[in-house]
Order: sequence, then structure tokens, then C-alpha cells
Amino acid sequence: MTSWIQSSDFSSEDIKPLESFEDFETYIDNLLKEQFDKSMQELEVSNKESCPWGIGVDMETNYGLHVTREDFSMNTYAVLVQETVKKKLFGFIPVSKTNEQWENDLSYDQMKVAVAGYYSRKQKMLTL
Repeated sequence: MTSWIQSSDFSSEDIKPLESFEDFETYIDNLLKEQFDKSMQELEVSNKESCPWGIGVDMETNYGLHVTREDFSMNTYAVLVQETVKKKLFGFIPVSKTNEQWENDLSYDQMKVAVAGYYSRKQKMLTL
């Protein structure tokens, strides 16, 4: 499992694997979000290329999670869950497709509920 935080300037840093929702919740509750928001705002004002800061989690399965800051002035977040599905085209040509599910305009608490659902689904996948 890998986890990382990405800044608004596209730089990223690996962090301790967020193996459970409790790990994720502790990490984001203690994260200095104001510093990331300030950096994001400075880049936007200066018209430099930027992206929303966020946290990524790769379960080393076909399932991944990205939580990004959507709008710091409204204190909203977006959650992206990606699932790679493998199929056989014409019954023998292996292909894969990534399905994406976005949840937008989430409050801090709503974002945490969405992330908890991701970890719950991940746990079910691992026990199959």
C-alpha cells in the first residue's frame, strides 16, 4: 500500500501508509490544511500552473482513492474513487478500463463519510 500528499505545485511526498479509515482520519485531522490552502491560493493569484492539493491512497489492488481540496473559500472537498476492471475483448484479448466515481462539493464531515465508505468497500474486497 502506498499513500502520498500532493501539493498544489504538483510536487508530492510519500507518507505513512493510510491502511485504515482511522489512519486516514488521524492524518487529515492533524494536517496543516491552512498551509496547503495558502500555497494553492498564492499559485492561483500568480496565474502559475497549479492543481488542488490532495491525498492519494493506492491499495495495491485494482482500487484507489484521491481526496482533493475543491474550494478552500467554501471549505469543500472532492473524493475520487478509481477501480480498474479487467476484461477480455472477443473473449481472449486482455484489456483494462478504469472506472471513476467523483463526489464533489463535500463538507469536511461529508468527505470523511465518503472516505470511510471507500475503506469499508476495500475491506470487503480483501476478504473475497
